[in-house]
Amino acid sequence: MSFIDPMHLGTTSSYPPAWDEETDERLQAFLAGDLSDGVAAFDFDNTLVMGDAGEAVMLEVMARRGNHAEQMMRWYRELLTSAHTGSAYGYISRVFSGHQVAEFTELSQTAFARRGIVFHPAVVGLMATLQQRGVRCMIVSATNVWVVRTLVQVGLDPLLKAMGGRPLDLLDVHGMRLMMRDRGEWVRDEDLRNDDAYLRGDPIRTRSLIVTEVMEEPACTYEGKAAVVRRYVGEHERFLLAAGDSANDEAMLALAEFPLWVTHRFTQPRPDTDRG
Repeated sequence: MSFIDPMHLGTTSSYPPAWDEETDERLQAFLAGDLSDGVAAFDFDNTLVMGDAGEAVMLEVMARRGNHAEQMMRWYRELLTSAHTGSAYGYISRVFSGHQVAEFTELSQTAFARRGIVFHPAVVGLMATLQQRGVRCMIVSATNVWVVRTLVQVGLDPLLKAMGGRPLDLLDVHGMRLMMRDRGEWVRDEDLRNDDAYLRGDPIRTRSLIVTEVMEEPACTYEGKAAVVRRYVGEHERFLLAAGDSANDEAMLALAEFPLWVTHRFTQPRPDTDRG
């Protein structure tokens, strides 16, 4: 029997849960092996999520800036598909600057409800199976970290529990980070890793945190993803598996014992990122 049981997928059961035959065989052999002291890292958009949840939330953020959300998104996509990918992330930081961190929790919840953000059951099933085998699972995403933490709590965690896994430790959720000002004082996401209310996106705690344009290193993209893995995988842990879908993930995949390149056959709409 495959490690994914479609009867446990709830409202996502309309998605085909199967990997291609060769990948499934390799995964089954991998899962039957020694996974002790293991860590696995998953990209978020287009890997765990069917499409780009980050863009869906970004549209909600842009809409608050006025009536030019579609134009702003078009400029962003032009930068992202050009040779100037770094400029795209700089552009996002300027768009996000000035917002309260609390707004990202609210807008992520709104995007989850409005724009059809759906998790892929095959990849979620793999994560749940790894958790059952005692593997610590991480997310390493180029999407804004406050967005990812929120969508993990409202979308991914319930699916993991339904499939025999457990909610992710929010300390294991990594994304692009911008430095903040808290009542005039500079503060980093790294400084708040022991602040449970902050990690959960509690609106009372995060209302005083104002986002700046300053990127916090390591930037969670390309080689920065590998740097995140090196920083947060312990000396006595094994980096067993990495899953990703693009060149953005290659440096991270290269570190894993089992690199998993994920492609999706979209059988239902991706997150709606074309509607302002």
